[in-house]
Amino acid sequence: MLQLTTSANTTNAIWLDQTSFPYSELALALTASYSGKKKDVFCTVTSKKAGDYGMWVLFDVTGGELPGESGQYDVDIYYATASVAATWGNYGVLWADANQTYADAESTNKIGGKLITERAFISGSDFDSITKYEYQDEPVYSVYDG
Repeated sequence: MLQLTTSANTTNAIWLDQTSFPYSELALALTASYSGKKKDVFCTVTSKKAGDYGMWVLFDVTGGELPGESGQYDVDIYYATASVAATWGNYGVLWADANQTYADAESTNKIGGKLITERAFISGSDFDSITKYEYQDEPVYSVYDG
């Protein structure tokens, strides 16, 4: 299970049943288990350690790109190709719709083939703050008189 947080960058690892992995980017297709909301997040591969029967792939996830809702997620992990400078014929934006000069145009990250499916827990911005009582022998509580 991947552990992710929206407040910081995290490093996670996955095991792949292959001994070579030439990519430097991954795409995480997140689907919230409760609400069904979907989001794609691109992350950078930081390390690859091959063995006889597979390999460990470490990758960094930027916390600010994750969904803000805490909870359990299904994660389909794909390899991705990083953005590169656009070239004539490969840039899929019409001239009239472009909002930058051609010299600054980049092709966006692209999702490739599916590698693995995982589960993830995201601790997001909707968690209640944790209260630490200064005097443990005098707890605060509320009573409902319905």
